[in-house]
Amino acid sequence: MPICPTCGRPYLLNTIFCEHCGTALHPLRQTEELPPAGSCAPTGSAPAVVLELLSSAHRFRLLFDELPAVIGRADAGQARRPQVDLAPYGGLERGVSRQHARLFWQAGHLMVEDLASANGTWVNDARLPPNVPYRLKEGDILRLGTLRLRVYVRTDRSAVHQLPESG
Repeated sequence: MPICPTCGRPYLLNTIFCEHCGTALHPLRQTEELPPAGSCAPTGSAPAVVLELLSSAHRFRLLFDELPAVIGRADAGQARRPQVDLAPYGGLERGVSRQHARLFWQAGHLMVEDLASANGTWVNDARLPPNVPYRLKEGDILRLGTLRLRVYVRTDRSAVHQLPESG
């Protein structure tokens, strides 16, 4: 079993981030191939992605220039924190990994990639293979472990502000 170079703890093969300290263990496959964040969003549209947590109706809003973004759960002993932190919403108890999935734009489409999470990433009840990008569409249900989020892509800036972000 390989050992994390930062904290010295063992990790499973194909793990991207150390579950103990958050160190990147392997570079994400497509990081170098992707244009700068936001540059491949649909032209003239898609100013925001809204993720609605179905268990509480909490909404996370990400402007297109804030992507790529990691979804996961923060840990007090972890230096690296996800942009979408599901810890306050039962992330640990519901099987969300610290670095669970990544949202990004590719060729004008919103994509999700499972980051080799322990309990899997699902789109509309189909499990995604680890480290393989998948195209998301308006209204898709994204499941991380057992925590479910509905995906909205807001193409009108006024529509973004009509969806209040709770918390």
